[in-house]
Amino acid sequence: MKNTIILLMFTTICFACSNNSTENKTTNKDTVVALSGQYGYIEGNTQGSTYHIKYKINGDSIKIADVTKILIGIEMSLSIYNKSSIVSRINNNDTTVITDKYFEDVFAMADSVYKISNGMFDITVGPLVKAWGFAPDEHKELDSKKIIQLKNLVGFDKIKLENHKLIKSNPKILIDPNAIAQGYTVEVISDFLLSKGVTDYMVEIGGEVKVKGLNDKGTAWNVGIDKPISENLNIDHELQTVVSITNNSINTSGSYRKFIEENGIKYSHEINPKTGMATHSNLLSVTVITQNCAYADAIATAIMVMGLENGKKFVQNHKEIEAYFIFVNKKGAFETWNTDGLNSMIKPIE
Repeated sequence: MKNTIILLMFTTICFACSNNSTENKTTNKDTVVALSGQYGYIEGNTQGSTYHIKYKINGDSIKIADVTKILIGIEMSLSIYNKSSIVSRINNNDTTVITDKYFEDVFAMADSVYKISNGMFDITVGPLVKAWGFAPDEHKELDSKKIIQLKNLVGFDKIKLENHKLIKSNPKILIDPNAIAQGYTVEVISDFLLSKGVTDYMVEIGGEVKVKGLNDKGTAWNVGIDKPISENLNIDHELQTVVSITNNSINTSGSYRKFIEENGIKYSHEINPKTGMATHSNLLSVTVITQNCAYADAIATAIMVMGLENGKKFVQNHKEIEAYFIFVNKKGAFETWNTDGLNSMIKPIE
């Protein structure tokens, strides 16, 4: 934040990244400070990660307690790491649980992306996530017969919402909203800021970003995209490029940090709902820019599952999406590809 570049890392898998449930809660250590000019800055911990909000101070004052209340409310709805959350109770077949607006908003967006991605994004992949070892307190079980069996529990057509109740065709179906929940949280916080009269802001949660208006320098917001280097573990990030955006959301999903290795092959955390397999391809990361942050979050995951060529075709057929791909070419070197609309947003790294 000091150099006005927002660092965008892939965190699509991490609605609550840590396996330690005590680290997956919003803390009471959130802070707010005044910056030069008329901008404020709030930061804290939530959903196993961090959040940062930078905003132009106008309209009603922003209270940290109000932000914290929203974050806790979303965790209690959508966190599979919180055993008391709505989604956890649904996964445990609690017949008394009633869905709330947070859950129903995410369900509707997930349904939409499931349809337009031809099933490449599917929040019913929970059983497969567990089998591959990407869920809390789970160990990978890569038996091919079990993967085939678990595929029978995957499919958005196997669940439906009726009268604030989620109905599953099989009680063993597990809902996993990780790949959309943080982006959705950014949207909720953004709407809160707008309701308080804030017209210029940046909201970032675990790498999911939405910006509106201008920054404290009076220019568009600069967002840095990481180079996909697995050894670059959350420290001293090396930038691949910087994009300058306003009135947009941006999300990066990648395969280079969150993976498991089996027989010398690295498998990404993105699971193909149709094959049941963790992805393994030359596409290292995809950055998606679009209006809605929940949509960007889900679409980035879907494209990673699609792979390089199918992902290119997808974004070229959806004009509401701008995208930036980093992949390994046939010579083993990094290469990039982006949609034409992104050309004017890419800025030199200073």
